[in-house]
Amino acid sequence: MASANDASTVLLLHFADLDDSSTGGAHGTLTASGNAAVNTTVTDPFGGTAGVLQCDGDGDFIYDGDNAAYDLGADPLTIDFRVKVTELAESIKYHYILRKTDATTTHWAVYLVDNGNETFQLRFVAYTGSHIGLSRSDTFVLAADTWYHFAIIRNWGSSANVWAYVKDGVVISTEEKSFTVPTSDGNMNIGGHTGAMSLKGELDEVRIVKGVARWTANFEIPSGPYPDSADEWMGTVNGVHNPAEVNGETAADLFDGGVNGVATYQ
Repeated sequence: MASANDASTVLLLHFADLDDSSTGGAHGTLTASGNAAVNTTVTDPFGGTAGVLQCDGDGDFIYDGDNAAYDLGADPLTIDFRVKVTELAESIKYHYILRKTDATTTHWAVYLVDNGNETFQLRFVAYTGSHIGLSRSDTFVLAADTWYHFAIIRNWGSSANVWAYVKDGVVISTEEKSFTVPTSDGNMNIGGHTGAMSLKGELDEVRIVKGVARWTANFEIPSGPYPDSADEWMGTVNGVHNPAEVNGETAADLFDGGVNGVATYQ
């Protein structure tokens, strides 16, 4: 069983707090900018209060320092996250989720575009003074104050340059684009960028996987937070979420074999 926080996972944030070493991945100390803060009193995507990142859409985000692990290149990748947009069709058109940037113009970013009338697009952009790569989804509908799972996947259908945009496990659209994501020596911003280019809402379970397309077809979204190590697991066996063992077999054994009734995660 591969952990959701294995060697290919360069970022995994649960937002229990901003200094949770168990989140693993590339990050060191995460720093808040503006009013971005972890809130452990509101309801998270799984119905609990384990913590989410809240941003008010006015230059709020958290950031990690530069790390070569965030250089995505031209390899397969998976970027997925849970997001709740709290207000629609406001002054914020671009809800940035991730932006790896430097002091000049080179960056890559993931963001939601509010087109009005509750319609959105999800985009991945690579920029070096001009767009060297811009891949975007078809439009889709979002409701305010509702949690969604989104994934951007390169290598969809095991095709090297096919990008997929997936909402709650169902592909919105795909696009074939070939480009190398540029290297940037700046911070990794999470939840925003600057001014009115930041998320107005909440984030959870933000993950970047480099070199692996975790899914290559429609999938069942995880029913709980991602595990932090290969000793943890998540899934459902015969309708029971996360049982310690089934018929004397450990969860790890069951997942390795993909046996009866097990819905595996990626």
